[in-house]
Amino acid sequence: MITQKQIEANKNNALLSSGAVTEEGKIIVSKNAVKHGIFAKDLIISNGLGKENKKEYQEILGNLVEDLKPRGQVEYLLIEKIAVDYWRLKRVLRFESGSINKHLEDILNNYYKNIDSNKEIKENIKDNKKYINWNNKYIECLNQGIVNFDNPTWTGAGLEADIEDDLYLVFESIKYDVLSNDELNYYKDENLNFENLTKLFKSKGLTKKDIINKLVFCLEKQNKKFEDLSLKISSLPTIENIEKIMKYEKSIQKSIMQNIILLKKLQGLI
Repeated sequence: MITQKQIEANKNNALLSSGAVTEEGKIIVSKNAVKHGIFAKDLIISNGLGKENKKEYQEILGNLVEDLKPRGQVEYLLIEKIAVDYWRLKRVLRFESGSINKHLEDILNNYYKNIDSNKEIKENIKDNKKYINWNNKYIECLNQGIVNFDNPTWTGAGLEADIEDDLYLVFESIKYDVLSNDELNYYKDENLNFENLTKLFKSKGLTKKDIINKLVFCLEKQNKKFEDLSLKISSLPTIENIEKIMKYEKSIQKSIMQNIILLKKLQGLI
């Protein structure tokens, strides 16, 4: 049977081991909490394709401990629970990115699988590649300054370019910036021949270098249109996945707020 004297002795011993009191002691305890977090072992994926960086989690937990200044094991546990939830939010974002990449990959795989059985698609891609290659060679000539705009056509470096079409392309890209409303009304298709376009650019002070820069921009934009297949497909996960992601994310955010409020109540701050 425990005597009254033993009970009193146990109470006194408990008071002597109530935790760190000095600032130095609190810092040591704080570091131990980060190092020996009880959730870390089961939370962090330590191997395989989904391997996670334990150090990143410890940094999150350490920063939360520093900011929220827990006192006692209960407060430490609350802070670690908050760190766990933030880690889960990070996973949500990673899952969302993975879903998008997987969705794009599946679509592209299906797209290219169909190519083998579809001659029309094959021809279309072949034509697009030729178009892009021609554009790239022409852009190189333009940047070298060997293309001139004195005649309706230009031949050089194994290429033949329709300068009138090029000037029209430049006109379309700048007309709203340099032309008045009256000029816009005048320069309809019937008035957009080589001579009129040349005179118009000269009257607006456009140099050969200006025309080249605008034309290169237009051609690179055309290349982008043909190269970027992702413009033709959706880059979002399925509606079902979106709903799951949003629901899970919302529950994590709610858990974070609840734990922060509970911690502040324990600390007497609210």
